[in-house]
Amino acid sequence: MNQLARFGFSIVSVLATVYLVLVLISLVSRWFMQGAARPNALKFIDKLVEPYLRPFRSLKFLQIAGFDLSPILALMLLQIVVQVFSVLSSGIVPRFGYILALILTMLGSSIGSLFLIFAVLAAIRLVAILVKASTVNRIWFFLDTILQPMIAPILNRLSPHKKIAYANGLALYGALMVIIWLGVKLVFDLLASLSVGIPF
Repeated sequence: MNQLARFGFSIVSVLATVYLVLVLISLVSRWFMQGAARPNALKFIDKLVEPYLRPFRSLKFLQIAGFDLSPILALMLLQIVVQVFSVLSSGIVPRFGYILALILTMLGSSIGSLFLIFAVLAAIRLVAILVKASTVNRIWFFLDTILQPMIAPILNRLSPHKKIAYANGLALYGALMVIIWLGVKLVFDLLASLSVGIPF
């Protein structure tokens, strides 16, 4: 691979990294500031990243329980671009097995993180119940709005005739999310290690 091609790949890797940071700034800042409250610099960043994020937001299967998970996929693809072009800039042409392993690792990490987040949310809500925190707090209402629709079907399957206390349901749900997270991590790590061995 000639020097000019390597330089071009290096430029693409740097630009993709900068764009990844801009996407992160836009997403994180939207959690804290909305609409007119956003400074002009953030509005400018929003305009730069919105054309990239828009196609991901149109994927309906990424809208789960009131959460928009499309930014996770958008960030993951940018990370893959950064990694692949970083390897190309070093003069090594990555094999298909390497790229597939990279995709599987990031996919497993992203999917697993979602289950872990739900486990943490369930644990936070459970602790609040155990310490008898105020039930009128907006934070607990928000967490219940997220968690109850996911916990109810599980409890109905486990005990269709007897009502299980919400605290017990949170504990069961949190444990289930941790088990699924470990399972997802194990499966994707195994698939990634098998993919690395692909000889092309």
